[in-house]
Amino acid sequence: MFSSISWQSYISIVAVLLAIYYAFVLYVYYRKDIVQVLTTGRNNDEGSKQNILADNTGAAEQPAAESYIDELKALIHQAGYSHLSKDELVFSLQQLLGSDRFETIKTPDFKKRLGKIITYECQTNCSMHLDEEDLQRVWVGK
Repeated sequence: MFSSISWQSYISIVAVLLAIYYAFVLYVYYRKDIVQVLTTGRNNDEGSKQNILADNTGAAEQPAAESYIDELKALIHQAGYSHLSKDELVFSLQQLLGSDRFETIKTPDFKKRLGKIITYECQTNCSMHLDEEDLQRVWVGK
């Protein structure tokens, strides 16, 4: 029985079965995302940085805001790589946010968004949880 099946037909059948399997898995786990992409042409949950910046930062401030966020992420990533303690990380963030570069965006709403980014990046890169008290210490003098 198995000798009558050619390799070409075997590979074709396996490819079709794999395509059906992955289509089913995608449908079960990502059907809302797929419908959203098909109806609007794009995914609205693209990234935390774009969602965080979308509300109250103007078009002129957005490139500056993105560079600030990139700088924060780089600092936190380096802190995770260097295994800094929580106090050392908070002090480093104080120094960075206290610099003149961060004076251009002073809105409380943007500070709140930066706080969310800092909290997320610290959990992701440093395995640290910064609570509200730690975030207040970060903004000392601001």
